[in-house]
Amino acid sequence: MPGGITHVPYNDLVTLAAAISAKTCAVIMEPMLGEGGVIPASREFIQGARELCDRHQALLIFDEIQTGAGRTGELYAYMVLG
Repeated sequence: MPGGITHVPYNDLVTLAAAISAKTCAVIMEPMLGEGGVIPASREFIQGARELCDRHQALLIFDEIQTGAGRTGELYAYMVLG
């Protein structure tokens, strides 16, 4: 695995906040986990991740392999998350 990558527990905004700093370039996340069971991110987690990325000028990247192509009712999950 490449260096500089940190994994945090899903839907754990406190741990995510502790992991992000001015040195963070991006947060990559799935809006809904598919491999460990169908586990959606909470709206609070998604919004908190967005706010943290904005505060630290980091990209928020959604991995939408599981949730894209209309599988959540919209073309992509981000479209219903604000």
